[in-house]
Amino acid sequence: MKADWLLGLENAAWPVLLVDSSGTVRRANTAAMNVFGAGLEGGPSLGTSLWPAENEQSSAEFLARLDRGAVPATPLRFRVKGGRVVDF
Repeated sequence: MKADWLLGLENAAWPVLLVDSSGTVRRANTAAMNVFGAGLEGGPSLGTSLWPAENEQSSAEFLARLDRGAVPATPLRFRVKGGRVVDF
């Protein structure tokens, strides 16, 4: 049985990505599939398909900061369906 919080994220109206420490997208909810489209096919790495250079740091640097502890709320940019870069 899936954890209740995971079911809540799968059914969320906003895009949810479950990313491992190497930056590979392991799961995406329906809203994320609609927003990111083909960029989520095949378990992509954040750094190769979704994480644009417009972010202040690389996806690897961001994930390393997360591993070291709490990160304050940080706006992030992602490449969405059609190639545009959008703030989240």
